[in-house]
Amino acid sequence: MKDTDYDLYTSDIAEVVKVGHEAGIEVKAILEVAMLTDDEVKAACECAVNAGVDFVKTSTGRGGNPSIKHVKIMRSSVPYNVGVKFSGYGSYNSAQLTIMALAAGATRLGTRRAPEIIDEIEAYFKELIIE
Repeated sequence: MKDTDYDLYTSDIAEVVKVGHEAGIEVKAILEVAMLTDDEVKAACECAVNAGVDFVKTSTGRGGNPSIKHVKIMRSSVPYNVGVKFSGYGSYNSAQLTIMALAAGATRLGTRRAPEIIDEIEAYFKELIIE
């Protein structure tokens, strides 16, 4: 991606997509967005879509922390039928960040704290309910 050889990048992803789809497996392209410029994130999404992926994913968590801005760029760069997964955020552990990611267009989230986040969201909404 950094070399702007988008044809190579796309064909590399397409090979993985072909094998995955033949096996009936959804394929996600992990973009490591924190290492890319905004324009590169957009280009990476477009290449991944052209390769036939089912999802684009922000990060593994090894390349730096993705932001909500990255989710917005990704969502605006892929069609509705392609999912956007927000994960890899080093401190991704709050209900607030979860809600922000979903509002920004994430369709799937990756976290090890799902039960705690769900409890936090439920507690928040219980406080809002007037009995």
